[in-house]
Amino acid sequence: MSEIVIRNIGIIIFILNLLVGWLIWSLKRATIPKNHFYTLESKVRELEIKLISMPVKDELHQLKETLARFQEKVDRIDKAVDRIGEYLRTRN
Repeated sequence: MSEIVIRNIGIIIFILNLLVGWLIWSLKRATIPKNHFYTLESKVRELEIKLISMPVKDELHQLKETLARFQEKVDRIDKAVDRIGEYLRTRN
């Protein structure tokens, strides 16, 4: 067995070099460049910061209720202004 290995050492080294080259090539293709990674990482951080400041479901529900109450008050004020305007028009 050792005689076969010794006689064919050139072929074995060539095959091993091919395997190592293929392994390095495939690993390089499977990874992304550092600058691309850092660009993506900074974009993800920006999105995380934006998401932190966005309201959650409960906050949106409270905002909707507050706006509904505000709309009711605006409607009442609108009716009062209409009544005052009507009074002033008919008074003269």
